[in-house]
Amino acid sequence: MNNPGGLFIPRQEFNSYGESEKLIRYITRTRKQERQEKDLISFGGRGVQVSSGIETVIKQFKQVQGLYEIRFREYGRHCYHEYYCLNDQYSKLLDEESMDELAYQLSQIYWEKGHQVIYAVHCPDKSGNSYHIHFAVNAICLRNGHKWNTRNRDRKRREDRFNGITKKFVDGQC
Repeated sequence: MNNPGGLFIPRQEFNSYGESEKLIRYITRTRKQERQEKDLISFGGRGVQVSSGIETVIKQFKQVQGLYEIRFREYGRHCYHEYYCLNDQYSKLLDEESMDELAYQLSQIYWEKGHQVIYAVHCPDKSGNSYHIHFAVNAICLRNGHKWNTRNRDRKRREDRFNGITKKFVDGQC
């Protein structure tokens, strides 16, 4: 089988607390008057208390950013958004519960670098896209206050790791 999926970084900047909150609410489908809640399968996170609700998650992102605010102001970006799209073959091999477990495993890549992360699994949309997993990554490292830094080669390495984890995960399911 070919690569299970691809990692994409939308061309958006999240340079304020408000924009970070909008991103988190968008991927978790917790916006006011949400119209796309039916395509949300699940969401979770690392370094945050998802069980206490989305308001708590947003506050926890802000708290970490606030701890390093003086250094942080110079750079601007508060949050990063990436999503991993599974191809059709792999989408057909996993059910919704498995997709949540896979998303949790993939989120470890951000967490091992010390960055809080929220993930949300979305089912295929009307245009036929396969299952996809969104990640909202706090730009500030919880451990040391360093900024998330990502280049094309870093994205490619994450994509390769995501594909390796996904292949191994699916092999364990079959």
